[in-house]
Amino acid sequence: MTYEPPHTLTIQGAFMSETAVTSFIIRFIQEQELEQIEPAAWRGLIRHVQSSTETRFSRIEEALAFMSEYVDIGGCGETAVRNEE
Repeated sequence: MTYEPPHTLTIQGAFMSETAVTSFIIRFIQEQELEQIEPAAWRGLIRHVQSSTETRFSRIEEALAFMSEYVDIGGCGETAVRNEE
């Protein structure tokens, strides 16, 4: 099954526009022991709301790569939409 983003058509004057909404939830987690002096490393979890697909990350580039599977982050008009099975 391929993910298809929802589309809304609106009429603005004589023009029609199409709006696609894609949402993500991002959680940043830092666990630190009470006696630990140095700050603990951050890790994260990102979820694509429409498909409930999620992945863990330890670098922001990993989160951006996950988002680019659903939206054109780089502005080049391409996404690598995940295939859901």
